[in-house]
Amino acid sequence: MIIDRNLLNKTPIAEGGEGIIFEHKGIVLKIFKESVNKNEKLEKIKKLINKKLPQNTAKPLDLVFDKNNAFLGYSMKKFSGFEIKQLANKKFCQINHITVKDITRILVEIKETLKAVHAQNIHIGDLNERNILIDNDFNTCFIDVDSWSVENLKTQVCMETFKDPLLVGTKFSKETDAYAFAVLIFRLLTRLHPFGGKTDPDMDLLERMKRNISVIERPEVMIPKAIVRDWDFISPELIKDLKGIYEKGKRVLIDENLDDLNSSLKLCQGHKDYYYSKFNLCPVCNKEAKVEYIMTPRKAQDDKGIPYILLFKQDKIRYMVNERVFVSEDGRVRHKDREKGVPFMRGNAYDFSNNGEILYEMSKDKIYIKTEKNEYEFDKLYGSKAIVRDNKLYYVNLNCSLIELTVTERGNYSKTISKVTINHFFNIVDDKHYFICNVYDDIKVINVNGFFYEWKNKDRIVQTGIHFDYSTKLWLFIIENQKGKFETRIFNKNQIVFETDKDKYSALPGCMCFSNNIIYRPGYGSIIGFSWEKNAEKEFSCEIVSENSMLLKKDKSFIVVNEDSVYQVG
Repeated sequence: MIIDRNLLNKTPIAEGGEGIIFEHKGIVLKIFKESVNKNEKLEKIKKLINKKLPQNTAKPLDLVFDKNNAFLGYSMKKFSGFEIKQLANKKFCQINHITVKDITRILVEIKETLKAVHAQNIHIGDLNERNILIDNDFNTCFIDVDSWSVENLKTQVCMETFKDPLLVGTKFSKETDAYAFAVLIFRLLTRLHPFGGKTDPDMDLLERMKRNISVIERPEVMIPKAIVRDWDFISPELIKDLKGIYEKGKRVLIDENLDDLNSSLKLCQGHKDYYYSKFNLCPVCNKEAKVEYIMTPRKAQDDKGIPYILLFKQDKIRYMVNERVFVSEDGRVRHKDREKGVPFMRGNAYDFSNNGEILYEMSKDKIYIKTEKNEYEFDKLYGSKAIVRDNKLYYVNLNCSLIELTVTERGNYSKTISKVTINHFFNIVDDKHYFICNVYDDIKVINVNGFFYEWKNKDRIVQTGIHFDYSTKLWLFIIENQKGKFETRIFNKNQIVFETDKDKYSALPGCMCFSNNIIYRPGYGSIIGFSWEKNAEKEFSCEIVSENSMLLKKDKSFIVVNEDSVYQVG
């Protein structure tokens, strides 16, 4: 492209350290200043023109020369927007109604762009909050592409506050980009540089970067709370990734846990912004909130997928309790086949009989049962669970006995199943098929249908999954201990027929199911089955399944209970 130098007398639309930006015939020209090494820039621009850069980059379209064939710069498409650093401005976000969800989606787009660029042996080098623009629709555009490291032509300078302290000279790489991107993630989500705030005695930000002293888990760092967004709403796994980069020398582009946050955000009606939905409560409003499971996105291997049928879905559902019971938006607990419900009381558990005629309400120490004609009240062991099987209720009484209570309009009938310890976990199908884990200081005593097994285990149990295989009559027992370690055991009466230790399940153990010697767990858009006999795993895609879905096996199908719907799969 040849232009008249008189064009350069026009008023520029922007100016940087290396070049001046002009608008010309619907495109944008970047004209380099005389101080720039134009021979090197010419070589780099030629390489970039021949690269297949993502559409959201201000990639060079053509070389720009004057009439004497002197190299001036390059042309690129026009893009209007604001610098991404504005997303770290509280007032700007409030005025423009920009939420955590908007920022997270933008970060995912930036991450995907980095991956595409890295795949072509290109590194941004000077990745920072000023060389990415955002338009009004939150589309991104990477600018200053001529500063990138392209093959042997390296970035020469970069913004100090995004510079990897491990960088040697100008050896920019995907690792240095990973560091800068981690800084950008924290900066945009929290409005704070990860090495911001003040220490006593105060230390320069760049010095703290060198010494690996970030703000994460550093109570000695004083933070300006008025403008900063606390990072409680971010998933613990993503925070762990960030801390590993800031303080432990890890240099991996944050990927899956950022995608997980982006796909797992929930709007809080309290503080009116989003948080990681796998917290049991909003962590911004409630400091006792905790993550109930960790999700690792997986790509389904079966492209055909499993067919599914919607069984139940209704507007204004707050969440499904199980396959037949839900809590509505107006705060009432209802059976799916009944119009009337009862007010939901925080801290209580609720269930109905299959036809909805019997209501069970369980507080910490009481059980309230309401039928069409009668109401009953029973004492139970404080803090213990209760399990409903249609018109039968299983609970632990004050004498530490597991009781089967049969509820009828003519009267109630109770039967003692077994004694339990004060600390215990159980699941039960009927009076002949049950699993109890009695917890002692240094052992766990397993009671399977009256057959006992002593398991030497001193760990504290944080959560469990106890599942019955109706076909084989075996019991699956999964525990997570205080160290976050999972242990899986399959019991046949007083024998363990299979055992394994697994660092982490991506789904809650209680959401899994067990059938025909296959352990099934929900995945990200899939159901994963593990055959413990064959030591083989297979994954089937199903778009309505997520890792917080609850799986139930029914004949040859699954019942999938989501937060607001119930499906039959297969």
